Amino acid sequence: MDALVLIEDAAVRDNVLVGLRNVPGIKPEAPLGFPNIDRAKRRAYHAIFIDHDPNRGGANDRLQRIHDLAPKAEVVVVAEPRATRALAPERARLKIAAFLDLPLNVTEFFRLAVRLRKRADSVPR
Repeated sequence: MDALVLIEDAAVRDNVLVGLRNVPGIKPEAPLGFPNIDRAKRRAYHAIFIDHDPNRGGANDRLQRIHDLAPKAEVVVVAEPRATRALAPERARLKIAAFLDLPLNVTEFFRLAVRLRKRADSVPR
């Protein structure tokens, strides 16, 4: 399973990368900078981890762009609990597979990673 990690905060990005690398069968890729969001268009990723800060301009546009570029990818939004609650009504429209609240809960993270890998293994791309 290929995973694209588009998280700006270096500490959170590194935690997600290390966690994904420790799950057999997941190959994470983390290009630096949001201009690399176009990688989702050039390659079929099974999962995309993206951070969301509603106070940063264009946050919702970035999620919409990910949805447009990779409609089959499972999008995981990593954000503060307040931001995930605010984004919950948009979950169906943007096809968000899951939310991960910050700070990351290790148990929840690995349950999600394994669930995503199992789904990717069962569905041909």
